[in-house]
Amino acid sequence: MLKALDTSAAALRARLGESLVSVQEFDVPMEATTPSLDALKAYSMGVAAGRTKGDSESVPYMKRAIELDPNFAMAYVSLGIDYSNLGQASLAADYARKAYDLRDRVSDRERFRISAFYFQYVTGEMDKAIEAYELWARSYPREMVPHANLAAFTLRWASTTSPSPKQKRRSVSDPLSPTIPTWPATTSRQPHQGCAADTTGSAEKSFRWFVSPERSVCPGIPCRRYRRDGASVTWALGRPGEEDQMLNTHADTQAYYGRMVKARDLARQAADSAVRADAKETAAQWLAFQAIREVEVGNAGAARQAVARALALAPGRDVRVLSALALARAGESTQSKAILEALKKSEPSNTFLKVYWFP
Repeated sequence: MLKALDTSAAALRARLGESLVSVQEFDVPMEATTPSLDALKAYSMGVAAGRTKGDSESVPYMKRAIELDPNFAMAYVSLGIDYSNLGQASLAADYARKAYDLRDRVSDRERFRISAFYFQYVTGEMDKAIEAYELWARSYPREMVPHANLAAFTLRWASTTSPSPKQKRRSVSDPLSPTIPTWPATTSRQPHQGCAADTTGSAEKSFRWFVSPERSVCPGIPCRRYRRDGASVTWALGRPGEEDQMLNTHADTQAYYGRMVKARDLARQAADSAVRADAKETAAQWLAFQAIREVEVGNAGAARQAVARALALAPGRDVRVLSALALARAGESTQSKAILEALKKSEPSNTFLKVYWFP
C-alpha cells in the first residue's frame, strides 16, 4: 500500500506541474521492509538527506531507524553505504554484514542491493558483486543504482585487471566510495578529473544507460567535480565528510605538480578534519595516501613516518593495503610482506586484493 501511495504521489506532483527533474531528485522512497512506520520515516528522511546534503547528514537518520527497528535490513545497508562513501571501510563492512544476515526478511529488490554491497565491500568477491548488479539491473531496468554502479565499478574492475590499449577509455564521475573503486585512480599520480574506465560488455551498456539524455538527473551520487583551482576545497570547508575528501584530493593535485610542502600540509589538514568528524579510519587513509605521494618522489623516510601514523591511528584493510604498497616502494619489504600475509589470511575471498594488489 505504501509503495502504491508513493507512486501515486509522484504522479500527482508531475500532473500538478512539478518538473520531472524535481520529482526525481526530491522523491523520498517508501519501499523498505519494516513493521515500524516511524523507522520507515527516519529511513526515508535519511535517504533524502543523503541525496541533498551528503552522506554524513544521512547517518543520524539511519541510526535512528535502526533504533526503532533493530531488524531493519535496508537501514543497515544504507548506513554501510554512507560509511563506505565517507571512507570508513570497517564500519561499512560491519553494517553490511548485519544487513546480509537479515536478507531473508526483505523483498527481492532490497535483497539485490544488500547482496551486491555485501559481496563488493565485505567479502570482496567481485564476480558475485557484478552478478548481483547485473541481475538487479535486468529485474528492474528503470532503476538507476545497479546501472550506475555497473557503469563505474565494473568498468574500473575491467580496466585494472585486463586493460587493453585498443579499448577506448572514458572519464566518468564517481558515484561510489572513495575506497576500493578509487584506489587505482588515486595512486596514479594524476590530478583528479574523474576516473578512466574501459567501456566493455554489459558495463558499457550500463554506462550508456546512465549517461543517456533520458537520465536528466542523477540523485544519490555526487554530480560535482573537483576543480584544481581550489574552489571546491573552499566550498567543502566546514562540511563533515566533504572537507577531508576535498583536502586530500587537492593534496594529490599539489603533489602532482611537485608542491610537496603544500601537499603534506593539506594531507595533515585532511586527516585532522576526518578525526574531528569521528572518522579515524578515513584519517588514517589520508595519511597512507600521503605516504604513497612521499615515496613516489623519493622521500622514503617521510613515507615510513606517514605509514606509522596511519597504522597507529586505524589499521583497517584499506589503510593496510596502501601502507604495504608505500613500505614496499620505500624498501621496507619485510614489513610490507608481513602486512600482505596478514591480509591474505583475513581476506581469503577478496578478488580485488588477489588479482590487483597482491601481484
